[in-house]
Amino acid sequence: MKRSKKARQKEYLELELDALARIRCFERDGYKCVVAGCNRTNIQWCHVESRIYKSLQWDFDNNLTMCAGHHLWWHKNLRESGQWFAATYPERDAYLTIRKRMKTKIDRKELLVALRAERNDREFLVQEGL
Repeated sequence: MKRSKKARQKEYLELELDALARIRCFERDGYKCVVAGCNRTNIQWCHVESRIYKSLQWDFDNNLTMCAGHHLWWHKNLRESGQWFAATYPERDAYLTIRKRMKTKIDRKELLVALRAERNDREFLVQEGL
């Protein structure tokens, strides 16, 4: 079944948002698994709260860099991983708890513009050696 032009545009928009948010997350976490003592390099983009919560999907505080093994542990041990997150990142945990309840809508196009601008700013700073 052929999707409408609007559906395809939304899909492309979300794919670009995913890519920009993933890179931003990896950069923040130093391209390493955030679990203390882990040296594995097969990193993945992990969401604290499920992607079901669209308002949180691209939220910087809802993303973690994890190796494949810890990402699998995250999904298979929800209680334990949730406790680990709350202990490791208490401010982010409190923020996400509030945001999840708010169920705010996001403007994907506005978010994309902001993430693109942020990426361009970071690239400029790197080029300038700052």
